[in-house]
Amino acid sequence: MAKESSVKDFIISSIKSPSSIHTTPAWNGSPQIAKTSALQRSMSEVDLGWSREEHAAIKIQAAYRGYLAKQAFSVLKALVKLQAVFRGYLVRRQVHLALHRMETLMSLQARLRSKQLFINNTQ
Repeated sequence: MAKESSVKDFIISSIKSPSSIHTTPAWNGSPQIAKTSALQRSMSEVDLGWSREEHAAIKIQAAYRGYLAKQAFSVLKALVKLQAVFRGYLVRRQVHLALHRMETLMSLQARLRSKQLFINNTQ
């Protein structure tokens, strides 16, 4: 019930002042969109046949779409970071396997040479 009244207060404040969205205690005091620029104000004052309620609804929708876009961007950033971590893991694993194989080849080569030297010395 309190949430509905806070939304109602927010809409009413937007209707009273269509050129800006003010910070209200109902929105946890977080700063919202500040005063718009002169160009935006002049564009909003152009009569498109919309009522103040429609202007307020458009502003609310724009704010909500901006919020969703920011959320989607932060999720995308997290996915990119996760992808980088995983790729780093794969590269480290490949390097480890390559070094292990090289060490195995070097030990086989050393064994073979020592065996050849032993055979040559016994003859």
